[in-house]
Amino acid sequence: MKKVVIAILIMLLLSACMSNMEQNSKKENTDGTGSITFEETGITEDTLQKFPEYKTFKKNIDLQTYHAQMKDESNEKRVIVFLNDKQKEIYKSVYLKGTKRVKIIKLNEDEVLVNKVLS
Repeated sequence: MKKVVIAILIMLLLSACMSNMEQNSKKENTDGTGSITFEETGITEDTLQKFPEYKTFKKNIDLQTYHAQMKDESNEKRVIVFLNDKQKEIYKSVYLKGTKRVKIIKLNEDEVLVNKVLS
């Protein structure tokens, strides 16, 4: 009888662990504020073109060399990083939706390349 109870407990524990692993492996999750955070979601240039800040990206970042990855998307802002082929973050873009302000930062030099309101 004890062996059966132990076996059932082990199965329940394993089931709970597997469920937790499945939830953690999802690429999108909410952070409790209603915003969606992205762990490793690549963005194609076709998708980037749909964003109002795309022209600013194109003028300041070589989109053929760096690939985009969404870091945060909420009602208030969108954060995108641009990585090199070694997966190192080179540029960071923050777009504030309410004011239409876009900021692009070159991370390795901590230099603000763009900080303007889009028309």
